[in-house]
Amino acid sequence: REQEIDITPWLGVLCNGKDHTFGLEVVGADDAVVNRYWLLSGKIFLWLDKKDAITSGYPPKVIVSKPNYNPHEVAVQNKSLRYDQTISRTLQIKSKVKHAGGKTFESAWSQRFAMRNTGYVLEA
Repeated sequence: REQEIDITPWLGVLCNGKDHTFGLEVVGADDAVVNRYWLLSGKIFLWLDKKDAITSGYPPKVIVSKPNYNPHEVAVQNKSLRYDQTISRTLQIKSKVKHAGGKTFESAWSQRFAMRNTGYVLEA
């Protein structure tokens, strides 16, 4: 499934009459560098105002939670290892946007990432 990204919170920055480039990247914990062999795709959503109107707003506030990592492991020395690792984090972007009618509203987009990795290794 493709990611769906609402860029409305960025309208205060995007509606400046300049060209903008969008990109998707895979990043690791704490912005660690990840090899660039990933193929990514996604859909960008943008809500439009009235024709010939310029929407304004404020730069977005970006809130990224710290990763919640649980490395649960049960080991029997030199015999076996059972693991059940989980990690999650959230990303939220929000901003105040003013449309052509003069009304200001809060626009927000969020993403939650969660992963689980389980396994069992036995002495051969």
